[in-house]
Formats: sequence, C-alpha cells, structure tokens
Amino acid sequence: RSWGRVFFKTVLLNDRSSGGGSTLTQQLAKNLYPREEFPYASLVINKLKEVLIAKRIEHLYSKEEILELYLNTVPFSE
Repeated sequence: RSWGRVFFKTVLLNDRSSGGGSTLTQQLAKNLYPREEFPYASLVINKLKEVLIAKRIEHLYSKEEILELYLNTVPFSE
C-alpha cells in the first residue's frame, strides 16, 4: 500500500520528496543494481526493475540472509 502512495505522489504529482515506499529487499536491489537513466519514465522503470529483482532475491534467500546482504551493501561512516 505504501508503495502505491509513493508511486502516486512521485509519478503522478511529481513530488520528488516522497519516500519510504521501498522494502528492505527493494533497497538491497537498488544497492546491488544502481538506477539507470532512461529517456522516458526512468523512475517507473527503475522501480519496476527493483521490484522484480527483490522478488527474485526473496525467492533465493532467507530474511536473515537478505538482512546480512543489505547491511553489507550500506555504507557506514566513521
């Protein structure tokens, strides 16, 4: 439901400040496969790509493994 809200606000209302619609697995997908620029609908294409990759990750790994993978892709400052 939150993803739909963010999609509506970001794409249809052009509100770039909208956030919080990604699951942890989608954030992992974004970290592993950075977003690309497309001539049209970059945000929609990238979000769809992240959703598809996230579904595959969830099929292959346990929640604990996904959390470990995510924590190993997030930069931590000193």
